[in-house]
Amino acid sequence: MTTNKKGSEIVEAAIVLPVLILSILSMLMLLIYEFSALTGQIDMHKKLTNDAVASKRTFHVLRETENASKDVSGIISIVLKKEIKAVCYEICEAKAMLLGEVISDG
Repeated sequence: MTTNKKGSEIVEAAIVLPVLILSILSMLMLLIYEFSALTGQIDMHKKLTNDAVASKRTFHVLRETENASKDVSGIISIVLKKEIKAVCYEICEAKAMLLGEVISDG
């Protein structure tokens, strides 16, 4: 009795290769989503930092939230959502030092 190894290899490849290709594409889509969320977080950080530098307050806390979402469609359609929160503390060192001298003298 002879067995046909070429036929079994082709069937194996027909099963494994689509699964391998779909998993690689899924990882790429997830990587693109995470990159877009990271880019949004960087932009939010830059905005809060610029607002803190331009402020004249002695102490203030800036908070901001943003939603990053991406529609991933393929065999299954999924909407990936992520809430990005940022907090920035503004402190004017010169005013804080003057305030500290007033408190210690009083």
